[in-house]
Amino acid sequence: MQKLAETIKAYRGWAWSDGGGPTPPLTLAGDLNGDNHVDIADLRIAIAGFSNLYNIYSISEIIGNFGK
Repeated sequence: MQKLAETIKAYRGWAWSDGGGPTPPLTLAGDLNGDNHVDIADLRIAIAGFSNLYNIYSISEIIGNFGK
């Protein structure tokens, strides 16, 4: 079970520090492509994956943080 939890955290972008436990990634809500900006590229990703990967909440995050 511990291995599964570590795998899930690694997949989600968590990084293990030197003994201090996991360090969460610094990401901005709505930044779907990981470029540290919420822009039209993120909106295009959300629209392309709407109902499969993304939903109205994803688009709301993009709109709320657009331009940041």
